[in-house]
Amino acid sequence: MDFGAALKAIHTTKVPAGLAGLIPCETYSPRWRKMVKTFQAQIEMSTFDNPSFAPKERDLILVGGSTVWNNPSNEALFYQGYGPAEIDRMALAYYRYERIIQDIAAITEQK
Repeated sequence: MDFGAALKAIHTTKVPAGLAGLIPCETYSPRWRKMVKTFQAQIEMSTFDNPSFAPKERDLILVGGSTVWNNPSNEALFYQGYGPAEIDRMALAYYRYERIIQDIAAITEQK
């Protein structure tokens, strides 16, 4: 399974009704939370500095907006694996700018 397809699976998995009541309500789907928790349990947590739960737009900040995924053909390949998705462009912009600010803060702390 490629990365795009894995993220799509995370965002579309249903949570059993018995578990949905135990998961705190947030602005995104409770089924997404459960899938992320399952996915994180399957990977080595030491590979992440600060894992967090967030909407899909936070996962997608680099697609079309980084030095690697910055051309239409790369973006098209990613979404071919990810599948059709309705992206909140305002949320995507927010998370991209949040990351830029974090990077600037980290750089200035080093100097």
